[in-house]
Amino acid sequence: MTAAPLAVRDLRFAYRRGAEELFDGLDANFPAGAVTAVTGSSGRGKSTLLYVAGLMLKPIGGQVLIEGQRADDRPDVQRSWLRATKLGFVFQDAVLDPTRTVLNSVIEPALYGRAKRKRLVSRAQELLDDLGVGQRSTHKPGQISGGQAQRVAIARALLTSPPVILADEPTGNLDAENTDLVLDALHAAAAAGHTVVIATHDPTVLNRADRVVAL
Repeated sequence: MTAAPLAVRDLRFAYRRGAEELFDGLDANFPAGAVTAVTGSSGRGKSTLLYVAGLMLKPIGGQVLIEGQRADDRPDVQRSWLRATKLGFVFQDAVLDPTRTVLNSVIEPALYGRAKRKRLVSRAQELLDDLGVGQRSTHKPGQISGGQAQRVAIARALLTSPPVILADEPTGNLDAENTDLVLDALHAAAAAGHTVVIATHDPTVLNRADRVVAL
């Protein structure tokens, strides 16, 4: 049986010694070709789970597995490489560099994976066009709307076609129209074979998800 692109085993996390632990030894697989929504009440660790699974935080117990191989205990340089080549992250507030153009914001993280800039530019423009923000590629983040910024963030996450897309509350600050556009893009990524995991409390996201993991 092929290993899931992303899985966690007996996962536990705390932000500091003595603090409340999260996840209670969580076991979960996140399969390819599906949108999995991670939900739960405030403080249960929805966003934190994505940061741990995305190798930006280290668990205090258990394992994060990428394509069946343990990843959380690897040296910093190897975890950085995995983030650049295997994982795409959509932050809640897009987190675009205000000093860079939209196009450069999309391609910048992929450069850490040693991809060629010329190829990245072509692919980035294609993704921005597909997401309806191609005409904004030369603008800076302060010149686009919140909904457009979130679609730019999705283009950034998809640029290198990573197996896993992690999206932290991507619709939290969006109106209904932009919520649908963002979810359409994430579901299209899943239909293309990606693993998509969304931390959310949004009923619209939950209703459209293929799977739900409750914390």
